[in-house]
Amino acid sequence: IAQCPAGSTPFSANINPRDTRPWEHLWEAAIGSGHSKVFEYSITMNKALFCLLALFCLVLAAIAQCPAGSTPFSANINPRDTRPWEHLWEAAIGSGHALLTLRGDYQRHLHAARVDLGVKTVRFHGIFDDDMSVYLSGPTNDSRSYSFANVDTSYDYILSLGMKPIVEMSFMPNALANGTSCIMHYCGNINPPKNWSDWTNLVTHFAQHLVDRYGIHEVSSWHFEVWNEPNCGFWSGSQAQYFELYRLAAFALKSVDRRLQVGGPITCQSLWIPAFIKYCHSNNIPLDFIDTHIYPTDVSPTTRGVMISVIEKTLSESQGLPVIYSEYNSGLYSPGFHDDPFAAAFVFYNLQLANLRNLTSKGLKALSYWCVSDIFEEGGFISVPFNEGFGIQTRNQVPKPVYRAFELLHKTGNIRYNSVSGSHPTAGIVALGNEGDNGRDIQFLVYNHDTPPAVVETAKICVTVNNVSMASVSRATVERVDDMHGNAKRKWIQIGSPTYPNRDEILEMLLASEIERENIKVSSAGANAVEFSLTIPPQGIAVVTINRY
Repeated sequence: IAQCPAGSTPFSANINPRDTRPWEHLWEAAIGSGHSKVFEYSITMNKALFCLLALFCLVLAAIAQCPAGSTPFSANINPRDTRPWEHLWEAAIGSGHALLTLRGDYQRHLHAARVDLGVKTVRFHGIFDDDMSVYLSGPTNDSRSYSFANVDTSYDYILSLGMKPIVEMSFMPNALANGTSCIMHYCGNINPPKNWSDWTNLVTHFAQHLVDRYGIHEVSSWHFEVWNEPNCGFWSGSQAQYFELYRLAAFALKSVDRRLQVGGPITCQSLWIPAFIKYCHSNNIPLDFIDTHIYPTDVSPTTRGVMISVIEKTLSESQGLPVIYSEYNSGLYSPGFHDDPFAAAFVFYNLQLANLRNLTSKGLKALSYWCVSDIFEEGGFISVPFNEGFGIQTRNQVPKPVYRAFELLHKTGNIRYNSVSGSHPTAGIVALGNEGDNGRDIQFLVYNHDTPPAVVETAKICVTVNNVSMASVSRATVERVDDMHGNAKRKWIQIGSPTYPNRDEILEMLLASEIERENIKVSSAGANAVEFSLTIPPQGIAVVTINRY
């Protein structure tokens, strides 16, 4: 493909038979003949016309053409036609239960997520569980006491990373519970209290300790949740009893300081929300935010984008209250896809869709992916590195494809160009940039995603980027995550799927998980446009970056 020589002035021509005018050979009507130089002039003129025609052909050849069979997309890079690109995914991330936050390996995983992904808060179950020793029982009321040493160790570390906790107040200390029913391998007690005043006192002492230790300015920026999924097996009581649990906790927090933020109902499947808001408003119970959960497989049939539709419905029910989704991920499939590129493609597609539908302007404050690490033991601690666990890192701290997806997203800018066109059944693009740089660095998120049982084929796309001249492009690169790129599970299988990988094997997996930045060919598509082509495998993602002078 020819390129215009350096320093030359580019021209372009659109060859459209319907957009023409007559080209009369007016010069052929007559000519003078003063002397013999006329014949020499005629020959010179023919040569000039021939050279002009040759130059025209070179210009046509220099204009890129989309490869046959590719789907065309186009993006107009206009700094005046953008919308905010909020890094909603960085607001929060989930993790297992409180005791795990005291482990050194867990802390390394959380530190990596903070540095690589930019996550700001972390949420986990079980801050009141017996293994945290928050409530120490004795034979008499006078001999019972509170102990927040492990709480301090957990929250001190989180704050040292420049992060904050989302405080899920669960589960019931055994000594306070009216039963022994428990959930998960670590046996969080899911029963109401024997004496409701004991619950009030626990929350009050807990909140007062946090304010005393960290200061009201800090703690008032935290979000306090009351329990976890009371409608999905984490609560043995009724809805009315959960509402009472919330009421007492909300008033206990506000008795310490009115600036403490409390919310609920922390339900699965985005349920109970209208009833919960009505209960709080009717009884003048403090409610600062709505907090709930969604997984795409909560809805049947599970279709691409259904999770975002459920979130939109919740926002419409929230009566103007801020909304936190403190759990979601790529779905509770069996077998799962958490270790696979599918999860990465799911994240790219759904986060761009949330932005496209303006969910943050409608009240969505956080989407917290579940969860940060396979240092996780809801069903017991699993040794196999790739077991479709919820974590975005294996227990050996090997990043999964979805981790790399969040890492790529963290590097993106803060504006989205609105004028993008093109249509494909499963593939799409998003054009991003940075406010104020006048389109100097442009990023294209590319995805090829759908949910089972939909069939996803390899997609070939061709993207025309308007308002960008070829002369302004200094470099263009592509970073990929798919079956062959950034996929540590594939390497793990190649080396024999070891349950207990040694150091060398872990290093091989780490190297396989790395994202490589490769050059990508960008060609002129006219006087003020460039073009690139890309092949995206099923459930693959890519980021194409065009840097300009």
